[in-house]
Amino acid sequence: MLDISILQLPTREGRVAAVRGAIIGAMEAGTFTYTELMLQDEALQTMAFEVLDGVSTSPQNVPQYGAEKIYNVGPVRLVSIDGQPMKSSEWYEPRIPGTNLRAKPIKRVVDHGTDAVIDDTKDNGRQARRLLLKAGWPIRNIKSRSGSVGHIVEWRWLERAAAEPGATEEHREIQALYERLKGEAPKQTQPRAAKPVEARP
Repeated sequence: MLDISILQLPTREGRVAAVRGAIIGAMEAGTFTYTELMLQDEALQTMAFEVLDGVSTSPQNVPQYGAEKIYNVGPVRLVSIDGQPMKSSEWYEPRIPGTNLRAKPIKRVVDHGTDAVIDDTKDNGRQARRLLLKAGWPIRNIKSRSGSVGHIVEWRWLERAAAEPGATEEHREIQALYERLKGEAPKQTQPRAAKPVEARP
């Protein structure tokens, strides 16, 4: 998606513009995947997240949040490869019973089940992105310094990777995983909010 040669461009403005163009092009072509992005060079990944989140940088290298257009990735299908439920957290303000007032914000765990389509937007905290950064396969397997292994796969990436020609052991593993998950035909579930776990001070 992003060519490493982008980092050789002489100005930050030029590098960011090239990253933005590549991301928009991939989205318009329907080929954008978080997994491919997260497996790229760290500097390119950071710039890509800033582009998606509408972050610009001042001449003094101070981040300006919401200064640029925000790009929502849209629905992202995630599948657990080992049967473990996929869980994320979110803050919400419960309504005080009998009133229109909102209580103190509470953090709660959301159980997405083992196969879910998550609408990844800036407003919902980029839940699909956060799940993949925390437990994405093969992202964690490749990038983790502690040896942790991911258990959540982005379906669009897996489908495309399995269809590509290749004879390496890695490619055979991808194809085997795709065929297994496709054969299991996991049922997509609606996310369920669990009990609150923490109150924001």
